[in-house]
Amino acid sequence: MGKKKLKKKDTSSQVMFLTGIIVFLISFFTYLKTLTPSIPLHDAGELVTCAYLLGIPHPPGYPLYCLLGKLWITILPIGNIAYRMNMLSALCGALTCMMVYFISLKVGSRKWEVGSKGNTLIPYFSSLVPAVVAALILAFAVTFWEQAVIAEKYTLNALFTTFLLFILLKWADSQSTEHEAWSTKKRNPRSMLQSPGLLYLFAFTLGLSFTHHFQTIFLLPTTIFLVITVLWEKKGKTYSLFPTLYSLLHLTLFFTIPFSLYIYLPLRAIFHPAINMGDPTTLERFLEHIQTTQFSGYFETSITDFFYRLYTYTTQFFPNQFTIYLVLFGLIGVFFLFKHSLRLWTFLSLILFTNILHSLCYNIPNIQDYYLPAFIIFAIWTGYGVQYLLMQSNKWFKYPLPSILYSLFFLLLPVIPLISHYHHNDRSQDYFATDLVRNILNPMEDKPIIFLETDDTAFPLWYIHYVEKNMPTAILIDVPFLAVHYDWYAKALPEKYPELAFSFKFQDMLGVRAKELEKIRQERITNIIADNINSHPIYKLYDPSLANRYLLIPQGIFSKVLSKDTEELCQVLDKNKKFSYRGVMDKKIFKDKRTEELISRYPQTYYNIGTFYFQIKQYDKAIEKFKQALELDPKHLNARYGLGMCYKYKGLYPKAMAEFKGILAIEPNFDKAYYGINCVEQEQGKRNSNR
Repeated sequence: MGKKKLKKKDTSSQVMFLTGIIVFLISFFTYLKTLTPSIPLHDAGELVTCAYLLGIPHPPGYPLYCLLGKLWITILPIGNIAYRMNMLSALCGALTCMMVYFISLKVGSRKWEVGSKGNTLIPYFSSLVPAVVAALILAFAVTFWEQAVIAEKYTLNALFTTFLLFILLKWADSQSTEHEAWSTKKRNPRSMLQSPGLLYLFAFTLGLSFTHHFQTIFLLPTTIFLVITVLWEKKGKTYSLFPTLYSLLHLTLFFTIPFSLYIYLPLRAIFHPAINMGDPTTLERFLEHIQTTQFSGYFETSITDFFYRLYTYTTQFFPNQFTIYLVLFGLIGVFFLFKHSLRLWTFLSLILFTNILHSLCYNIPNIQDYYLPAFIIFAIWTGYGVQYLLMQSNKWFKYPLPSILYSLFFLLLPVIPLISHYHHNDRSQDYFATDLVRNILNPMEDKPIIFLETDDTAFPLWYIHYVEKNMPTAILIDVPFLAVHYDWYAKALPEKYPELAFSFKFQDMLGVRAKELEKIRQERITNIIADNINSHPIYKLYDPSLANRYLLIPQGIFSKVLSKDTEELCQVLDKNKKFSYRGVMDKKIFKDKRTEELISRYPQTYYNIGTFYFQIKQYDKAIEKFKQALELDPKHLNARYGLGMCYKYKGLYPKAMAEFKGILAIEPNFDKAYYGINCVEQEQGKRNSNR
C-alpha cells in the first residue's frame, strides 16, 4: 500500500515537472518565432557589443551579462551575434515563465476536494491549470514579451527574481513538517541552522543577481518580512527569533562571493576595451560606476507627476499588459489570497508595491521595463484567482466531463493576450536598426570621423562597426562623453586614435554645472573638427551651431562637414544612395514611437538633399529626391513645395500648380503654397503677354 502511494506521488511529481517543461517550450518557441533577426534599438547595441568585446557597458557595468553573453555567443553557432544574444533573452524569458508556473503551484498548494465518487483526476488536473495560466499570461504580456525578443538585461533579471522567490517559498515550506508553509496549523519548528542550505542559496543567488542588475533589491523588504514572521512562530520555544551571528556571517559570505564578480570591471578596464564606459580603473570611478550615480538625477519628480503616472499606469499601462479581460482574474486572486493567507498576500504585495513605488519615482524613458517584477506578481495573483474559481467548480460539478471542460476553458485564457499582442511583439522582420546604421555608413568615405550623439544611432552603430566589422576604419566620437566629471573619455581618445590631433586640454570637471559642461562639449567638437578637417572626412548630424563656420552637406542621414570655400558640394551630394529600409512601409510590422521618430529622418534627409540640389539649380536631381521624400511621407509639405518650385523653374506650370494646390488640400494655412501659386500665375501671365 505504501509503495502504491509512493509510486502515485512520484507519477504526480513527474507530470507536474513535465507540464513545466511544456510551459517553457510554448514560451520559448513563441519567442523564437517572433525573435528580432539582428540588432534592435535601445541598449541592445551596447550590451551585445560589450558581450562580444568583453567591454564595459553603462552603469552598473553588468559583468555577469557580459561574461555569460560571451560564453553564449561562443558556444552557439546559430545566426549572427545579435541574433544569438536575442535568443539568450528568449531563453531567460521562457525559463522565467517556467519558474512562475512552479511558484504558482507552490502558492496555490492545498488539498483539493475530491468528487463524490472519489475521482482524483479532476482536482489533480485542475491544480495544474492555474499555474499554467499564470505562466503563459506573463509570457504573452506586452512588455515581458517585448523584452524576450531583443538582447536586453530584463528577462535575465526576471529569471533571478522568480528563482529567488521560489527559494524563499521552499525555505518557508521547509519550516513545516507538513510542508504547508502557509497553513495556520501548528508547526514542529526546526532551527534555521538545521536547514541552512536554502537561505545560503538565496544569499548566493541574490549576490549573483546584483552583478547583473540591482532590480532584485525589491525583494529585500519581503525577504525580511518572511524570515521574521516564520521565525516569530518559533519564539518561546527552543529556538530564538533571530539567527545567530555565526549564521549571519555565513549568509554574508555566500552573498559576497558572487558579488565580487564586479572585480571584472577594473580588471577589464586596464586593457582599454573599445567600449570602456566610465573607465573604472580608479577606486573613485569604480564606485561611481557600480553605484549608478549618473542616473540619480532621474529620481527628481514632482508630486503632480508622481500621481499622474500612478493614474496612467493603474488605468492604462497595467491593464494593457494582460488585456482588460484578464485583470478581473488577478483582482479575484488578490482578494481571496488576502482572505486565505495574509502572510502570503503580504509577501507578494511587498514586492509589487516596492517595485511600483520605485518605478513611479524613476523618470526614465523606458521605465515600463522596470515593472517586470510587478507583472510577475500580478500573473501569480491571476493564477490564484483561476484556482479559486476552479475550486468552486468542484462543488458545482458532480461528473468529470463538465469539470474538465470548465478547466479547459481557463486554459484558453492565455490565448487572449497571445492574439492581442502578437502584432506588437512580432519582430521577426525588424531590420530597422541594422538598415539605419548601414544607411549612415554607405555614403561615407574611408577613415571617417563620425560624431555620435544619441543612443539610437550610437549603439547599433557600435555593433555594426565593432562586431560585424562594417567600416572598420571609422573613428567614432561619442559626443555625450566628451565632457564628463572625470574626463575619462576625452583622456582616452589620443591613445585610442593616435592618428587624430587633439589640441584641447584634458581636465577633470568635478562640480562643473550641466550648462558649462555642454559649453565645453561644444568647444571640443569644434576643436576636433578644426584639427582634423584637412586629414579626415568628418560627419555629424546637422548642427545649427556649426552652420555659421562650416558647410554641412547631407550625406546619408548625417551631414558631411566641409569648409565654406569647398568646391565639393556636387560631388558629395552625388554620393548619396537610395536608402534601404526593409519593412518601413509595411503596416503589418509594428513600429513603436521611437522607431516612428527615426523613420521620419528618411523623408527629411531626402528633402534636405533635394534642397541642396535645388540651390545649385540641378532641378531633375532635386525632383528625384523630393519624390523619394514623398514616397515615405506623402504629407511632407515642404518636399511637395520644393517639388512644385522645381516644376515651376522647369516651366512645367500645370504640374507645379497641382503640387501647390495639393498642399492646400492638406493644409490650407501653408503660406508658401500661396506664394508658389502666385509665382506660377505670374510666370504664366508673362508667357501669355509675350505671345
